[in-house]
Amino acid sequence: MKDLINRDYNHPSVVAWSVGNELRGKGPKWGKQHLTEDQYNYVNETIDYVATLDSTRLKTYVSNTSYQGGEIGKEPYEKVDFLCVNSYGDALKILEKVRTRFPGKPIFFSEIGRGQIGPAPKAELKEELVEWLKALKEFPYVTGVSLWSYNDYRSNYKGTPESGFREWGIVSETREKKKAYQQLKEAYQEWEAYKNTPTPVKQ
Repeated sequence: MKDLINRDYNHPSVVAWSVGNELRGKGPKWGKQHLTEDQYNYVNETIDYVATLDSTRLKTYVSNTSYQGGEIGKEPYEKVDFLCVNSYGDALKILEKVRTRFPGKPIFFSEIGRGQIGPAPKAELKEELVEWLKALKEFPYVTGVSLWSYNDYRSNYKGTPESGFREWGIVSETREKKKAYQQLKEAYQEWEAYKNTPTPVKQ
């Protein structure tokens, strides 16, 4: 963390430091997983350490357990400035669970997806994913969404197509745009327009 922060301290694109991604124990089964006690302590202690290295930026960590077995006391909450959630299921149901368990914190969907998109150029985002992207913008405590992923990538992970590339991207491994590219662009344009619309002041 010290090397990372020293290297990128003056980078204008860095708005926050994250101290971990998808930490969880080996049990219980998926749907009920949570951080181990050691992982919980690691996140809390490292957030304190990051604050000593850079007091000017936000601090967080990325979770896929906050909507499973996560709860206050098992999931770092008090020290993070906002919650990062990785979601590949029903984003609206996941949002409801996280907000109920950890109220009062902004939420950023650090990864969102619904399976591989497919090969360029005709592959599209799944309809339900498009609907989630449209709906999430209306929650004032949701600060944004980051689709997984920008480009297809080489992998030998299970479920990889014969091409050898995981086709999660809105562009191919050679940056050929898919139909999904335009879909995401339009979704983000809707977000920008919605967030920039002044809220009427009640008299």
